Amino acid sequence: MHTVFCVSEIIRRVCELAELDTLANLARSAWILHEPAIQILWTEVPNMVPLLRCFPEDAWELDGEELRFSRALAPKDWTAFLKYSSLVRDFGQDTTSRESPVYTYHSSTWPTMCAFRPTIILFPNLLSLDWGRLGLKDDTFPSFLLSVGQTLEVLHLPPRPPSFDESESSTALRVAFQIIADRFQHLRILFVDMSWAFDRMDSALESAIASLRVSLSSLQSLRCPGVPVTIHAVTALAQLPALSNLTMCLPDDAQWSSFSPSTGHLEPFKRLRTISLITTISAYVTFANSLQLPYVYDVVIALRQYSSEPPSIPDLFLSFRRQFSPSELKLVVISASRGATGIGLASTLGLTILPAYLRPLLDFKHMEDFVLSLHYTTNLDDTLLSDMAMAWPRLRSLSIHCLDHAWATVHSPETLPTIKVMATFAMRCPDVISISLCGVNATCWPTLAEFEGDQETQALLNQLSHSPSPSPLQTLRFVTAPITAPEYVVTFLAITFPALSCVDYNSDWDFQRVGSWWKVSHLLSEIQEYRYQRTPLGPFDEVS
Repeated sequence: MHTVFCVSEIIRRVCELAELDTLANLARSAWILHEPAIQILWTEVPNMVPLLRCFPEDAWELDGEELRFSRALAPKDWTAFLKYSSLVRDFGQDTTSRESPVYTYHSSTWPTMCAFRPTIILFPNLLSLDWGRLGLKDDTFPSFLLSVGQTLEVLHLPPRPPSFDESESSTALRVAFQIIADRFQHLRILFVDMSWAFDRMDSALESAIASLRVSLSSLQSLRCPGVPVTIHAVTALAQLPALSNLTMCLPDDAQWSSFSPSTGHLEPFKRLRTISLITTISAYVTFANSLQLPYVYDVVIALRQYSSEPPSIPDLFLSFRRQFSPSELKLVVISASRGATGIGLASTLGLTILPAYLRPLLDFKHMEDFVLSLHYTTNLDDTLLSDMAMAWPRLRSLSIHCLDHAWATVHSPETLPTIKVMATFAMRCPDVISISLCGVNATCWPTLAEFEGDQETQALLNQLSHSPSPSPLQTLRFVTAPITAPEYVVTFLAITFPALSCVDYNSDWDFQRVGSWWKVSHLLSEIQEYRYQRTPLGPFDEVS
């Protein structure tokens, strides 16, 4: 063996970069490679099966694809298990790409291990646990947590399948939360999806969750998308010194007017940078009026229910302006949550998001990414889009859509913003790479005479012929986009956005326009190929 493999740092690095099969071969090849390879090999374990197979072969058996113990376990049977379980750092790692047999284990497997284990702590160095991937029943969760050392930093509790026992899970989770609060003071990331308990949250379980939030002073990220928080719980969360990422569900009946987040010695949510809320418009408006979050720069709002009150729509955007700082906010996503109710109501009532409603958002001068995707009809115009481009010079992506595609069939070209407004983004937003809009009007130039007679457009193109556009825009998407002369649209887009190679036109009903926009994309790709093969004299040579 080469002397280079006597250097422990080199061996460690080689093992870190090796594939699983290679690690297994290294572990068998030489004693000097065995321990480093084994340590890496056992760092991430998908479930209990690899560890269970460390018991003597006569201690377990396979019944089809189900693994179970065939006899009582003696203290000497645990030697290999305890050696390798101490190396595990990540339990529940996704290993779908690994080509290995998939086994399950009998429901008595874990109780048997608990009855015969020689020590309480079986996983002393575990850092990350994804409970949903282990395949154990929920009633074993508390006992499993007691077998984990106090080093745990990441805990993921996913939603349960429809067939599980809700009362059993609720009881187990209530006990588990108390264990987590008492044992895992170093926990940094906690994900608890309890959407199954949204309408069945008993007071004992809610109290356990509240105590969990109060106890974890090291917590940096808390995601509880299915847990409706109380005012008391938010007050506790506001004082967590390290919390930077928060996902929670706002209840409709909370009296946020009585909320007092400054009861502690810390400024509320001092370190919070990212917040995601599952809410209704009315619940969010009252929440935003009661709490300011001046340090947050990423906001995601998922509406789980649509309201029939028209005034609540403009209040939604006004509340953003009140709650967040114009000098900090960078990302805004407002969308319909999965399983949102009242979708038909939003469509049938004809509620509309007008350009004036979005104007309070123009104060956020550092905006980089903006997404608006609801079932409300969304009206845009050239003035608003132009003002967005000028107000958000750091913009990287813009997406504004109406999820009700029937909206596209009732809009005439005159009610849509024109394709010409895209030039403002090329001139004002040097970092924008993606624009996706519910609709534009590309019928501006039906003939060559009208294209050449459009003085504003020709002036812009002449300017860009002497000073090429620096825009890196690569993606342009529309849901509806009337078009008459694709060749002139191509000329405009190719010069305005030199990096654009196609336009994604999403329409399941307008096949004629789909064909026209396919022609646009085809010509844009040919121009890109021409640019790649040779250096033209100027932009007009490329599209002549």
